[in-house]
Formats: sequence, C-alpha cells, structure tokens
Amino acid sequence: MTVQRQLSQKPLRIRPIRKKPLIVREQPKIASQAERYERDKVPLMFEPIAHLLLGRITLTPGERVLDIACGTGIVARLAALALGHSGQVTGVDISGDMLEVARSNALRSGASIQWRLGDAASLPVNDGVFDVVLSQQGFQYFSDQSAALREMYRVLSPGGRLALCFARAVGPESQPYQWAKASALTLHAGSEAGRKARQLAPFFHGDAKLILKMVAQEGFSNIEVNNLTVKVQMGPLDSFIHEDLFPDLANAAQTAVVGRLKRAMEPYMNGRGVEIPYGMHIVTADKV
Repeated sequence: MTVQRQLSQKPLRIRPIRKKPLIVREQPKIASQAERYERDKVPLMFEPIAHLLLGRITLTPGERVLDIACGTGIVARLAALALGHSGQVTGVDISGDMLEVARSNALRSGASIQWRLGDAASLPVNDGVFDVVLSQQGFQYFSDQSAALREMYRVLSPGGRLALCFARAVGPESQPYQWAKASALTLHAGSEAGRKARQLAPFFHGDAKLILKMVAQEGFSNIEVNNLTVKVQMGPLDSFIHEDLFPDLANAAQTAVVGRLKRAMEPYMNGRGVEIPYGMHIVTADKV
C-alpha cells in the first residue's frame, strides 16, 4: 500500500519592503558667463574703474543718467546710489543675459533702475531725454563708434555731459599682461596671432588723439581726455591664464606661451594672485 503524505501548506506571509526615502540631490547650478563676469571681474576690476569714471563727473540730484553698454550694471547702480531717491537711471546693453543679472543685482540693492535691450549705435530712447551719458569699457566693442557717439549726442539734453572710458593702447607699461601675451603669441604662433592679442577687443584702437577727433566731429565741446593707470588685483595666475586657453595652438606652442606668460607676470605676483597695471582713457565732454 502506497501511503501519500500531504504536506500542509501554510499561508505565505508577505512582509512589506520598507523603502528608504528617495533623496534627490540638486545638481549645482553652473554659473552663466554674465554671472561669472559679475562675480569675478566686477569687484576686482570694473567697480574700482566705475568709481574713477564717476569721479570725473559730478552727478546732481534729479538728473537723468544713461549707462550705455551697462553690462551687469555696476556703473548704473553706483549712479543710482549717488542720486539717491531723486533722478532717474537707465541702463542699456546688447546682451539680454547681462541685463538679467543687472536686474537681479538692482533688486537686491534696492536701486530703482530701468533696463533696456539695445545697441549703442541705435539707442532705444528719445532725443534729448538725459542729462548725463556714461559708458565704461564698452567703446572698444562698438562696431560703429561714430554712430555710437552720434547717438550719445542725440539723447543728451542741451548742456548734457558725457563721460566714457576705454583701454589705452597695449604696451609693456599700460597693459603688461596683454603685451606679454602678444609677444609670446608672436614668437610661438606668428605675427597675426600677436596682432590680435594687441587689439584687446574687436574694434579697439586705444588712440587718445583719434577719440578726441571723433568726439569733436559729433558736435561735443569742452572735450578732455585723461590718461590713467590703475592697478587691478586679479585672482590666481593659473586661473587667469586658463581663461585664454589658446585652443588653436599645438600642445608644445601652448606650453611655451603659458611658460613665457608666467615668467613675465612674476613681478606682479602677490599673496592674492596677480596685480596688473591697466592703462585707460577717460573722456569727458559737453553738449552745448
């Protein structure tokens, strides 16, 4: 006789799986070019220069001020601070990204500033509506500098004042970093690469006599050109050089250019990085 034994099946007990809470780690935001400009360059370079520019022209409460090529807005913010609750400040720039950072900074500082997207050669404002026109380190980027000066004259009211600053011609004393860069590129990459490095910006010339003539041709009077050299404290040399990258050079040429730059910058090294002389012109003029 075959005996079959039945196995009693107990009900299967399913235990719930305790899941660990899902932690979503937010990826660090990568700063935009405009944000890096405001963070890295404005405090070290453009804010000190803005104080020098505004020191050449006295703002009066109630005046209407236009900042052309305003970037992230340092000149406009300082002008608004000088005017207090009276007057009006407007910033114009061709870059929407720069204006976005400018708006954010102005909100944090409490400054009341109007921001407009526009080209210096065709300003989005009416005739004769400003008492003061300012422009800091933008002139060398204007593709039509005569048209920009014409527009500055147009938007100023009679008796209005102009103040703008731009870099001086590249030389061993006025722009030692750029001079060393141009010299190294000429030696290791050819004369054309050196020429471009000496140009600094697309439409740069740095010629005080030429700008004097150009400003006079557009109708301004009482024109003065002041030559200044300021010391600009930059960060560590390696990060400063890294911004240039020299992507078009072969590895050996890159190494040679960077090596020459480092040796040339040794006299300007300090505990905070590199303190480099920066030569510039400040032009002031009136609309009669």
